[in-house]
Amino acid sequence: MKNYEQMIKDTEWLSKDKSQEADELKEKLGERNVKIKELRAKDKEHEQARDNIQRELATLVQDNRTDQNQIAILDQEVGQMTLDVADMKREKTILELMAKQQDFWGALEMRVGQKIGELNPGLEVLSDEKDQKSIIEGLQAFEKQKLNFSQQRMDINNAMTIYNKAIRTIWELSIDGQKILPHHKEARLNVLDRFLHLDDIARYWN
Repeated sequence: MKNYEQMIKDTEWLSKDKSQEADELKEKLGERNVKIKELRAKDKEHEQARDNIQRELATLVQDNRTDQNQIAILDQEVGQMTLDVADMKREKTILELMAKQQDFWGALEMRVGQKIGELNPGLEVLSDEKDQKSIIEGLQAFEKQKLNFSQQRMDINNAMTIYNKAIRTIWELSIDGQKILPHHKEARLNVLDRFLHLDDIARYWN
């Protein structure tokens, strides 16, 4: 015959033991759940922090790219301005030097005197020989007639332009540190000579 009384005691003791074990596990489970909740909260905070960091990082990288592009543009502009300033200083120096030189009309008057001196020696003095000053004044009268489109006026303007270019070439070479050769200096005289030997100009002085 079964001893129910002992079996009941044994079962009750085992049940109590397991209940105690279950309570202990429940307590641990509760502690773990609290810890899990805390860690999940921290993980969410860290995730949010990572997102914030990524956004800030992306913004900084983009700002850097924008600034780098702007720096490149500014460097290019500064470089161009530096070249422009150098060109302007060079041009200013050239113009200042050219302003100190004998102008077209002064050089032409001197050259007319030289040409007459070269051509007339040994010849009897011609009755219609003109002085240099009156010759230049007569040619200047053409140049001053702004509405005059005669060949003489066009020749004068063309000669003045080429003469000034020849003078400019000399000072450009000087400023650039290049050697000025005789043919550079002769160029301005050649301009004057070609001008004086034009048929429509020669009759005013020869």
